[in-house]
Amino acid sequence: MKKLIVISADAMVDADLPLLFEQPVFKDIMPRLSLMEKVRTIYPTVTYPAHTSMASGAYPDRHGVTSNEEREPGMTGVLPWCWFHRSSKVKDIFDAAHEAGYTTGAVYWPVTGNHPGIDYLIDEYWPQDENDTLIEAFRRAGSSEEVIKKVIEG
Repeated sequence: MKKLIVISADAMVDADLPLLFEQPVFKDIMPRLSLMEKVRTIYPTVTYPAHTSMASGAYPDRHGVTSNEEREPGMTGVLPWCWFHRSSKVKDIFDAAHEAGYTTGAVYWPVTGNHPGIDYLIDEYWPQDENDTLIEAFRRAGSSEEVIKKVIEG
């Protein structure tokens, strides 16, 4: 089975790397890592547009995710977030890997809910109100029953 693991730590800067690499898990995988220490961000420097750009190689004007929230003219009040892959208008690394025969997975990668190119998915999505449950949220975001069982039961 072909494997590729991409890790993004939101808000991490290159000055954090020495401490990170002292941690047992990262220390063990260091010899096998490819690392990008200096990355220039996009504008706006917001999590969801930045992660969509990292995954797709496209700028927000092309992929369409320009904010963490779904914004349209005339929308006011609390806006829904760009949780789901439908917010992006371009193919990304998950699509390319899947098309190349890789089995894909994503854990808390923004804008990946219901992504058809991800085989094992736990989206960055959580219960939306006090009556919602984590299991219901995972299902709405496209997690399979197999993944939900592993996450909930261990």
